[in-house]
This record gives sequence, structure tokens and C-alpha cells, in this order.
Amino acid sequence: MKNKIKLLILIVSFFIVVGCNKANDSKKQVLNMLKGVKTYHLNANMTMYNNDDSYKYILEVDYKDKDLFRVSMKNKANNHEQIILRNSDGVFVLTPNLGKSFKFESDWPYNDSQSYLLQMIIKDIKNDKDSMVVETDEGNIIKSKVNFSNNSKLVSQNVYLDKDNKIIKVEVLDDKDKPQIVVEFLSYEFNKDIDDNLFVVDNNMTVSKTYEKNTPAEISSIVYPLYLPKNTYLTSQDKVKKSDGERVILNFSGDKSFTIIEETASISETNSITPVSGSIYQIADVFGIKEDKSVNWISNGIEYYVVSEDLNNEELLSVANSMTVLPVSK
Repeated sequence: MKNKIKLLILIVSFFIVVGCNKANDSKKQVLNMLKGVKTYHLNANMTMYNNDDSYKYILEVDYKDKDLFRVSMKNKANNHEQIILRNSDGVFVLTPNLGKSFKFESDWPYNDSQSYLLQMIIKDIKNDKDSMVVETDEGNIIKSKVNFSNNSKLVSQNVYLDKDNKIIKVEVLDDKDKPQIVVEFLSYEFNKDIDDNLFVVDNNMTVSKTYEKNTPAEISSIVYPLYLPKNTYLTSQDKVKKSDGERVILNFSGDKSFTIIEETASISETNSITPVSGSIYQIADVFGIKEDKSVNWISNGIEYYVVSEDLNNEELLSVANSMTVLPVSK
């Protein structure tokens, strides 16, 4: 009887060791997947959740050795496209349809988690000593912590692998274990021949400015924040004409005073580059600019600013993210 028990223990131990080795091999393959890779091109779908709303995007990502990155993000609801570029001149956020680009003194993409860049997904796994592998019938899932400096509610990620240990999906989860960002990888190609010209700002701005027809000349619907700090209220609202449209100014007073400005976006005919001191931040459906006391972004032909001396970083972003300005997908 004792011999049978020992044999049973040995068999169970064998399968546990084999299972652990397979899980470790799977993780090791992912950590090493970019070794020897000089370039990659990938296509993906991304869904971002904001309260009860969801925003869907088509992503196209190109990377070339020596820190060249290009990320195109196109909103499925209105085909509005933004591009993030990193080249030897710096980091840029481009809005080709408006002829506008912003230059950042930024360490993007290395300063935060990026759920659509293979390097950063791998970096998060590598940095988390407690990252773990969960086996499923379809393939393995690697669970690890993430680092979103401007959003402390995003705490972990699930990286889904197929049978060949290729990354097929990434879920970024909040502190309640609820997905807030989901990236589904459709295809990627390693060591593809990618021309350096793809990462030049001017080459990404040579599109027809289709927003010229769609950019409103007036603000037909004022957008109010759904989030307000305690004991803070709307105290004044003004609409004024400007040379190329309208501007609305909303003042909120109380314990945490702030101002929201909404104005019709102008179209630059010269593809101007505006230097900014802030950082890139995702505001609901678009990339925005987060500075010390303000956030601003352009969505659906309207430019938005949230400015405050009283709001802390989290409150400032909460106000901005509560302003839904586009049709969304449920």
C-alpha cells in the first residue's frame, strides 16, 4: 500500500514538473521573441472602455531598430486618424486631417506600459517577478503587472498566447479585474523591409484634409463633464465668436475650481509643428496632451481644454475622460 502511495506521489509530481516546465518554456519564448528582430509590422484592433462607453480602433504599428516607431490609430466610428511617431528628432503626435502635429520632449514609448507595442508588453512581463502563466485549452495566458503612470487604476495585464506562443491578445485590467483596454493582434511580420521615410513627419502629413468639410463652423452641442469633484459646480457659461468659428467657456467653482474651453478646431494649411512640454495621454477616443495644470485634445472637429490650479492629476484626467464627445459602441 505504501509503495502504491509513493508511486502515485511520484506520478503527480512528474506531471506538475512537466506542467511547470511547459509554462516556463512558454514564458521564456515570449520574453525572447524579439531577439534578433530588427523590424516588425503589426495590425490590430483595439477597444478602450470608459465607464459604460467603448471606443474601437484600427491599429497599424511599425518598428525599426534605432528607436523608430510609428503607431497609426484610426477610430472606427468616424475614421479620424492620429499617428504617434518617434524618430531621431523626437516624439510627435500627428493629426493629418487637420494638418497639425505636436512635438514632445518625451521618452515615449519607454516611460509607460503600451499594450500595442511588443517591446513594452514583454518589458512588463520581465519587470514583474511574480508574473505567472495560466494554461488553457486554447493556449497560455501570462499575467503580469503594468505601469500606467497617469492612470493608477490600470494595474495588470493578461497576455493571451496561441499554441505556438504567439501573442494574440492583450487585456489591461483595472483594480477590479475588469478589462479597460483590449488589443487583438490580427497579424505581425518580423524583419520586414521598412523604409526610414515612413518615420518622417512630413511624409505622414501628405493627406487631403478631409476634416475641412466636416469641421464645424459653430458648436452645436456643448459637452459637459459627467465627473465633478465634491462641492464644485458650474457657475458660468459663455459662447463667443472667433475668426474661424466659436468658443465656449465653462467655469466651475467651489472646492476644486476649473475651466473647460471648447472651440472649433482650425485647419493648418502649412502642416505646422507645435512644441509642447507635456506628455501623451489617451483621452477617451483620442491622444491628448497632459501638462502640469491642463489637458487638451481634439475630437470630432472640436478642440477641448481642461485647465485648473486646484485639481490634482487624477481629478484633472477624471474630468477630461468623463466628457464623451463621439458616438460610441456598446
